[in-house]
Amino acid sequence: MQKLERELSTAGAVINYHGQKRIQGTPHLREYLQDVPTFTNPLMHNQYFLPIEGFFVTEHDMVMENIVVDIQTVSRETQVLYHRAGPRSEVCFSPDEVHAAIVTCGRLSPGVNTVVRELVIGLWFRCGVRDIKGIKSGYRGFYSSEPVVLYPKLVDNWHKIGGSTLETSRGGFDLQKIVDGIEAHGFNQVYIIGGDGTMKGAVKVFEEVKRRRLKVSIAGIPNSVDNDVGIIDASFGFHTAVETAQSAIHGAMAGYTGFAAGLINGIYSYIPLDLVAATQNFVDVNDHKWAWMRSVTNQPDFSGLAKSGKI
Repeated sequence: MQKLERELSTAGAVINYHGQKRIQGTPHLREYLQDVPTFTNPLMHNQYFLPIEGFFVTEHDMVMENIVVDIQTVSRETQVLYHRAGPRSEVCFSPDEVHAAIVTCGRLSPGVNTVVRELVIGLWFRCGVRDIKGIKSGYRGFYSSEPVVLYPKLVDNWHKIGGSTLETSRGGFDLQKIVDGIEAHGFNQVYIIGGDGTMKGAVKVFEEVKRRRLKVSIAGIPNSVDNDVGIIDASFGFHTAVETAQSAIHGAMAGYTGFAAGLINGIYSYIPLDLVAATQNFVDVNDHKWAWMRSVTNQPDFSGLAKSGKI
């Protein structure tokens, strides 16, 4: 202990320690499909965008779940690492092969239309994708209505519109009908926007897609007005909508599936959907921020929920 204190008191000290690390792998199409082809990332041939050296993310780039550690006890702790989100130099879908579907589920939250807009803009202009569809009214839209064709001119002003232009709903989750709809329409990239319940549904969709051995990437984009989606730092708002959408696109194009694109320690990461769905953020009702939030929004105490410590 005294030796450690002396070392820490020395300017520029280098402390060597060995802590256990666990890489929380992100599901990939190659786990259940053989001979998945790879293509050069379309960004390399984009006339509007020229990637600089070091732009692409590698499989070795990781994000630590915890950045504050006690170096005296770190050897007894296991550090969890997630794959860093971002563009890969090689992808598993060619632009003309992609048939993308975007769906918003659950309650309304600020920034939903912005995320949909950025997904369309990013897929169209950065990746060269021309087949993009919107699913109306949440999960039930996969089997109860025809998809809406999405393109840049249509969504150009969606970020200025409140609510969800694609419409949203709660319920209507019929797993077999949903995946039947995905298969019937030929969708191979599905972007699912919603809160904790929506992410739990996305896990089941991913598992059924995997069981059927379909070449379909399921990308979850956490969106919750009360920030109850686990693991990630915060659900998106207007400030993070663009980055969240781009991260989801990069992951789906690279062949990742069954993941959520979210912030961990301020850096975008790919988190397995099952972990996101199984974890829940809690609200500390004794924290001063909770009192401040109630005062500025003029909200009641919700005493019944406050007793349980969660919203």
